[in-house]
Amino acid sequence: MKFFKTFFLTFLSGLLLTILSSNLLFSDTWSLTSDTNFNAGTLKKVIVEGSGDTASVKLATPSEGSWYDSSWLYRKKLGVAHSTATLVDVQVFLPVGAGEGYLNIADLVNAGKVKSDYGDIRFADSNGTTLLPYWVYYTTYAPVGTLQGFWVRIPSIPENADKGIFMYYGNSSTGTTSSFTNTMTKISSLTAFGNPDARLKGLWHFDEGTGVAGAITSDASGTGNNGTLSGAFSWLSSGDGGKFSTLSTETVKFQTGSALDFTAAGSVNCGTNSSLAFTNAYTLMTWVYFNTTNLSGYPELIGRSNYVLYLTPAATGIAITGKYKYELNAGDTNLITVYLPTVVANTNEWYHLVLTFDKDGAGNNIKIYLNGQEAASTAAVKASSGTASATFRIGTFAMMDEVAAYNVALSFEEIMAHYERRKYMPVTPYLSDVGPEVGPWVTSSAYELIGTFTSQTLDTGYVPGAEWETITWSPASQTAAGTSLKFQLASNNNNRTWIYHGPDGSTTTYYSNPTTDATIWFNHDGHRYLRCKAYLLSDTYGTVTPTFEDVSITYVLPPSTQTATTIAAGQAGTVDAYWLKLSIPAETVTQNVKYTLTNKTSPSTCLQGEPIQAIKSYEIKAEDADTGEIVKKIGGLITITMMCRASWSAVDGKYYVDNTYPAVSLDDAPTKLAIAHFDGVKWQIVGGTVTVTDDKATIVAKISHLSEYGIVVKPAAGLLPALSVGPNPFTPMSTDDRFNKVYFTFTNDNAEEVVLKIYNMLGKIIKTVTFAGIANTFWDGTDDNDEVVDGGVYLYQIKVGSTVIGKGPVVLA
Repeated sequence: MKFFKTFFLTFLSGLLLTILSSNLLFSDTWSLTSDTNFNAGTLKKVIVEGSGDTASVKLATPSEGSWYDSSWLYRKKLGVAHSTATLVDVQVFLPVGAGEGYLNIADLVNAGKVKSDYGDIRFADSNGTTLLPYWVYYTTYAPVGTLQGFWVRIPSIPENADKGIFMYYGNSSTGTTSSFTNTMTKISSLTAFGNPDARLKGLWHFDEGTGVAGAITSDASGTGNNGTLSGAFSWLSSGDGGKFSTLSTETVKFQTGSALDFTAAGSVNCGTNSSLAFTNAYTLMTWVYFNTTNLSGYPELIGRSNYVLYLTPAATGIAITGKYKYELNAGDTNLITVYLPTVVANTNEWYHLVLTFDKDGAGNNIKIYLNGQEAASTAAVKASSGTASATFRIGTFAMMDEVAAYNVALSFEEIMAHYERRKYMPVTPYLSDVGPEVGPWVTSSAYELIGTFTSQTLDTGYVPGAEWETITWSPASQTAAGTSLKFQLASNNNNRTWIYHGPDGSTTTYYSNPTTDATIWFNHDGHRYLRCKAYLLSDTYGTVTPTFEDVSITYVLPPSTQTATTIAAGQAGTVDAYWLKLSIPAETVTQNVKYTLTNKTSPSTCLQGEPIQAIKSYEIKAEDADTGEIVKKIGGLITITMMCRASWSAVDGKYYVDNTYPAVSLDDAPTKLAIAHFDGVKWQIVGGTVTVTDDKATIVAKISHLSEYGIVVKPAAGLLPALSVGPNPFTPMSTDDRFNKVYFTFTNDNAEEVVLKIYNMLGKIIKTVTFAGIANTFWDGTDDNDEVVDGGVYLYQIKVGSTVIGKGPVVLA
């Protein structure tokens, strides 16, 4: 069965491109652009094809997603990929540079399309209009201040799929909206997948910005471990404390919220809730700023009775260390204390400080991280233990912000994510695609007189390629008199190389009349992808923009693998798989028969050294349509028709048959190609008459049995035996069709009558098979009464016309 599809390109007023694909199985609609009325005069449009000023291009609305703002002239669609579950509200880094996976901003600046300070760049969600928060990120190493990329905050990225966003640019009158505050994130109680982080047992943002001793600072973790302010402290009201990575300027800290500045006596007491009574594993995290070296004693930053981050005096700056306590023996009241090596930090600088403990971790499993890097570690001996009623405390001798406590030891990657003020993701999303530039978006007060438009790519989805048939079109009702409307088509199998041709294959001719130019150039056949290019030229009307609609391209998709057809008893019929067709006469059909043709991806191969190999093949089988039993006899001769394609060579301008090595030109096909069947060991030539049309060779032959049939290149004269017999021995009762018959293949150039006789060892004829005009026949191990004979040695004699061409033994096993 052939599947017919039609490719409709409908240009409504401005340009609405719709593709309808239909057959017996499905119907699809593809909308390329939204409807735009071009007869209204001044419109906002975007150049999607063409060059030069606005009078020499075809204008339309963008192909997907509305345009954010017409003050921005250009945009590119970006793909962001990842391989985990759906991500929610995450930061994605888009690096700049040349090559795949980078935004080439430098070239846009050099072309004058982007401002040198990058202030006109914007990012929008997949709808094209919802702006996304972004932050321009510069290098912190030499050369300092070089653009490194953009952090973009994306509300969601689908599971195991690419997320499409847009980058806009080309507005010289605007300034930057880059924002660290809006793009990056404080520690969140939600993971990158949008679910609560059950490991988080305390999170204090200190964003209240006001309150005296006795006031409450909230726990954002959801566990209810709110803190009570005590002692002397003050609020840092100019935004949050902290920074991004190694950058410490005001532009890379959160401008919202606040932090707490503790004196020696100030602290936050978070109660004795058991959720903070960590024993086997924990993480303590904070941003901290030391504004004094006049320490009293060994003040604690974060801790409980059994684990503490605390400070000690140092010659310069502040020494930070940690300790944990454990019972040497169960029930001990005197706990053993283990100290970590100290880490020295400078005063008047924000640091990201983390202490992790994992009793079951390998190696040094209690660690201090400073600014995302491991700075000190030691080995934990046992689980941490202490007084259950002890208070969890925060504060003293430092400014602090974003304090968090987890009941697990966070990994280095998670700690680095917090240090870089972003959500942690197990698999980092990346820039997977940078689409072509679309634009400029322009205001047109004139009517468009000339230009071109190239359609999006039609993908038939059929790897062997479609058979392209016709192109027709209709001008729109407002198309002006005097407009010259022309088309060219381009096709390929790699979706990369696009060369446009007219109906005769020339690159300088056009489909200009839907009546006389309807037939598509035959060399597009066998190609999977196709584009249509429209030319609007020579308008003399001048008051309406020339447009067109209803462009229809029809094509055929041959079945890619298998075709099955049932033919009723006593009826003639055809089984058509496009590249192979069986014409079955009525006298051969004595029952309801289902014929199945299976296109083999790889034809059967002969033993090494055999001169014949198939370039394409089909397995042909028949079964009783009522019982499902295999039909072993077809009751006469069937006509088989096979086709193969040839491709044009730019070297000599000739067509060569596909998959032939050495290449066979289409001109030589009538003498070099033949139909053959595979006998289980090698290909046996059947022959056939070859005709050539356009880029195809068609071979027609008669066959007397069903097998795997293919097209082969005939070997040079003298390489084929006059008669080939095999397989020998054979087994009539075998379920493998390759070995349940013995085949006789020979030459019969004059289409003479063929008589095959089988004798037993007593010289008695037990089977006679007669056909006219064939070059192959077989014996299936039955006698003239269609009964399977006993195993043993039998003698054959085969006669073509009046000549006995061979005789000898065959063994029935």
